[in-house]
Amino acid sequence: MQVTDGENCKGSLAMFKKIAIKEGITGLYTGALSPVLGNAPVNAVLFASNDIAARVMKNIDLSEETKIFCGGCFGGLMCCFVNCPIELLKIKIKATQENPSLIKIIRAEGFNGLFSAFVPILCRDVPTYGIYFFTYNYLTKKLCENQDPDRKTPRNVIGKMVAEGLSGQITWTTSFPSDVIKSYIQYHPGHRGILRTARYIYHKYGAGKFYRGLAPCLIRAFPVNAIVFITDEETVNILNSYL
Repeated sequence: MQVTDGENCKGSLAMFKKIAIKEGITGLYTGALSPVLGNAPVNAVLFASNDIAARVMKNIDLSEETKIFCGGCFGGLMCCFVNCPIELLKIKIKATQENPSLIKIIRAEGFNGLFSAFVPILCRDVPTYGIYFFTYNYLTKKLCENQDPDRKTPRNVIGKMVAEGLSGQITWTTSFPSDVIKSYIQYHPGHRGILRTARYIYHKYGAGKFYRGLAPCLIRAFPVNAIVFITDEETVNILNSYL
């Protein structure tokens, strides 16, 4: 929906029906393998980088909120190097309906071809993950019992999951226009430059194009982010008990 022409895409439900009728249920999962395989290293890099940044800034005279935001931005920066080839592969699969590989892309476009949209991804991921961790920290304190999220109570578990889900939705809403530009550049190799592509999209499709496809993304974001954060915290607790 982000990269197709507006006349060919009349909304989430229409696109869902069109794909299901034309390609069957399996068509709904076209291009799913690369993000499934890629999410593990992306999340590993994100949380590890965020923890490293937190340790580095521990004794620096900054507010807690600033440290959390900067740690998220650093995590987003590191994720760019993993996200760029993974998202390119996902776009290629959906665009060609074939089975391209990273090797084929390198042979056709060179190694630099894997990072053709690095700058748009950089502009998306760095502030996005900063907002993500900042929002999660803020909402967790507001929703958890006595503003103490470390206590293991049912209210805190629910509060954390709600905070995680809302954080994902808020950050996707703020980053969606840059994600549309990134996807358009990867889908249409002839387009180069963030501002140039943004102007082209605006003049051809209108401002609404920058948020086309947001609704299904927000529906997905809440449960996905809730599960990711809970899984991360519990995994760390389990590993710490054995190490």
